[in-house]
Order: sequence, then structure tokens, then C-alpha cells
Amino acid sequence: LDVPDRPLPDLVTWLPIEGKGVDFASLAWQGNAETLMCTHPKNPAILQTMVDMISTAKHSVLLFNWMLNHPEIEKSLVAAANRLNGRVHVLTTLGTSVFSQYSDEEQAKKDLERLQNLAGNGVYIRLHPESHAKFLIADDELLITSANIVKTSLEENIETGIRVNDANTVNSLRAFFSHIWLHEAKQHIRPSKSDPRLGNPWVQSNTPAAPVAAANAIWTLSNRRMSLAKTILDTIKSAKNTLRVSTYVLSNAESGIGKQLVDELVAASEKGVTITILYHATDRAIGRPPRAHEAVGFLRLMSCKGVSMRGHPDLHAKHVIADNSTGLLFTANLDGSHGLNTGIEVGVHLSKAASQHLAEWHDS
Repeated sequence: LDVPDRPLPDLVTWLPIEGKGVDFASLAWQGNAETLMCTHPKNPAILQTMVDMISTAKHSVLLFNWMLNHPEIEKSLVAAANRLNGRVHVLTTLGTSVFSQYSDEEQAKKDLERLQNLAGNGVYIRLHPESHAKFLIADDELLITSANIVKTSLEENIETGIRVNDANTVNSLRAFFSHIWLHEAKQHIRPSKSDPRLGNPWVQSNTPAAPVAAANAIWTLSNRRMSLAKTILDTIKSAKNTLRVSTYVLSNAESGIGKQLVDELVAASEKGVTITILYHATDRAIGRPPRAHEAVGFLRLMSCKGVSMRGHPDLHAKHVIADNSTGLLFTANLDGSHGLNTGIEVGVHLSKAASQHLAEWHDS
């Protein structure tokens, strides 16, 4: 289709922007307790930060990620397990209902072999079918990122991350990791070089209540803990002038939390708030109507004044910023069916200074 660079009457679709390439600005800012970064083809800062944190840890490493398939990270984990006498723990997923959307049985077997190699070299691994959160705790530092541990995310995509050394926030996420490790993960890979088979770990018979997020931490743990969703909604409601949103998908807004999210965006627009949304969209989307799972949210938002969406084929960053001053960086997509009231996700409140710098990067 030869789609012009201008709105088309009575049609909601992605349009090309003439003269725009796929290049994007790097993100690098350091405050007192926060360091903002992004994946960039010229500066894979999130990858470098992960390797640095794992390689310099003196006490322990806790890694939580949906995917684990990058040789530099795997090499660092094995070295840390040897150096720290096994105090390296990884929570991930394998061949689950979520993962299988992007993988097949053959790929799952390869993933299992790779995880078995890590377990055979001293890395403790447990599996949870909804492990979509992405964070790393090394000693007293925390990294939360939108990036999966795969080459595209760590070297090519538009991903964001924040390194945090606020003790209370780090301890809150440490308690969250420990709870899932001890009470929620139902499979492990035996830490044995000769027989690293899949098995069921010992768990306590009485599962305690899930921890409540504290300090600047926020999270989703199915529908039992939904501070992430509540904080996203509160941030949208608080906006007086501008809202900046970045998400891989905006979908399943017909009912429930997805509808509530779009309701609040529409209400913000009706108050006169200017809303800019960064989104994952490839050239194949140009000239086509929204996909079925996007249609309700897209049609409602595109009928609003002051709402604009920009698509990029590599966009995977996730944040919400109100008025340049109140920001959240998190791992969940804005999806009414997963991540806000189901699954496992994490996020963090940003300081005013970090929010301002992330807003500037968003605008660029």
C-alpha cells in the first residue's frame, strides 16, 4: 500500500513518518541512588551492567528473568557460582503457556539443555510458569529492566533499565524473590553435574501470605498483589498536563483492568492532558487496522484529543510518566489479560530527577 504521511478519513491505522529512520537516542543518567540506561546498538548498557553486577558480587546473586539465553550472562553466572560457593539463584521459565507463544518444543529442549549446563556448574535454578518479571539483585544493588536475557533485547531493542542502590527498595525486592523461590516455584533443575534433571523442589506445606511491596518497589503477583496496576492507574489519574507512556502492547481493553486503564487514559485526555505513547509497530502495520486484541483500546484512544502514538519496530521499553515529575519503570505490558492482575511483574517508582530525564529521552 502507498499510504500517505497524513491522517486517513474514517480509518485507524499506522502511518509512515517521512524522513524518520530507526535510530534512537541513548539513555544515560546517574543520580544519588539511581542510574538510568537503555539498550543501544552503540552502547549495550543493560548487558554491561548485568555482567558488571554479577561479576563483582561479593555475597550473592539473585536473577529473575523470563528468558535466559545469552552467553556473556551465562558465563558470568557460572563464574559467580564458583566464586560465591553457590550463592547464585535464578528464577526463570521454560516451555510455559506464556513462553510457548514465542517458542516451540525443539527450542524448549535447547533452553532446558542450557539451563542444565548452568545447574551442573553450580547455579541454583527454579522455574515458575509466569516469570515475566526482569530484575537482578547483586549484593545490595538492584537492576530492573524491560529486557529479556536474549541477544535482541540486550543488544538491539529499545529497552530501558534502572540500577538502584536504595537499601529499602532492594530489600523489598529481595523478599519478593525469596517468597517466590521458597513458596511459589514448583520446579527446579537439580544442581548436579552428572544428573541435572527437572524435578520438584522441597517446599513448605503452609504457604505464607505474599509480601507487600515497600519503599519504591511495586509488583504483580497474580491477583493477590497488584500494587503495580494500582500505581500505574494512580499515576495516570495524577497527570495535570502531560502523560508519557511506553509499552510493547496495549491490548485486551474490553473489560477488567484493561478497560480501567484505557478509561483513565481517556479521562486524562478529557481533562486536557497531552498523551504521547511509544509503541512496538513494524512497517507491516502501516495501512492495516489494529490487530484484534488492540482494536478496542486503539479505537477509544484515537477518538480522543491530545493523544498521539509513535511506533518503532524495536520498541520494548515500559514506563509511565506524569507531568515530567512522577515516573514508573516496570516490566509489564499494558495488557488486560496478563501482567497487571495475573502473572509476576515488578517495577519501581522513579525520583523526580530520574522522571525528568526519562521524559526527555521519551520525547527524543
